[in-house]
Amino acid sequence: MDDAAVDIPAKEYMDPLSYINWLVTYMIPETDNPASTQRSATYFLTIHDDSYADYSNVGGSYFKITKISSNYRTVPTFNTYTVDVGYPGGDNPGENLVMDF
Repeated sequence: MDDAAVDIPAKEYMDPLSYINWLVTYMIPETDNPASTQRSATYFLTIHDDSYADYSNVGGSYFKITKISSNYRTVPTFNTYTVDVGYPGGDNPGENLVMDF
């Protein structure tokens, strides 16, 4: 990655996935000023629930950190999700229903 080294405050009492997502919110491009609130790009944590390894060669579910660059300045944000509603699911049509978020 081309992110800058930054100081991150201590954080306690978080589940591991929330903690990783929280860490990603502190990532900034190495060319940006850490003191500024505007960023030339934002980093997002994406979770790929590929439990049967149908779409990847990593052998199952995994997470990935993606840098989204832009031609304009953005304010840093976190907790961005993509939900596949109605995604087909095996022999049970209700297997992949989104019940809570």
